[in-house]
Amino acid sequence: MPQGDRRSADLDLYDVIYDGDVTVQPSGSDVTGWLSGGLGQLTDGEEGQPNFRLDPRGLGVKGYQWVGWRNESFSGALRPGEGEESQGASVEMTWKFDAVRNFSALRVHANNMFARDVRVFRAARVSFSVGGHIFTKPPLEYLYA
Repeated sequence: MPQGDRRSADLDLYDVIYDGDVTVQPSGSDVTGWLSGGLGQLTDGEEGQPNFRLDPRGLGVKGYQWVGWRNESFSGALRPGEGEESQGASVEMTWKFDAVRNFSALRVHANNMFARDVRVFRAARVSFSVGGHIFTKPPLEYLYA
């Protein structure tokens, strides 16, 4: 998945605890980098504070509990190993596990602080695969009202 974006000079919405590989994009790209082979904030089980500008733990890092992206970061961003540009303004995440897993639920927490120019995603599409080559069709889809 792509690394989160910088929101402002004092607010980065990066996955700062990610323990896998970070592929840095070539200079001139709006995408900070790509994360692969590890775990981070999206799997730590902690929910972010409603106000993403807070530093509730006093770490000196505002937005620490959130990973976020700007739509314009994905226009023309190259995915690692691919020579083509991404399509549209969407965040694609692929989760790989060491064995086949049975999922009964998926919980996604999103911030929707509209007054701060932060919006929840428009739709979430989830596909499943064994082996990563053939995915379920059609995907499970959630559309935000």
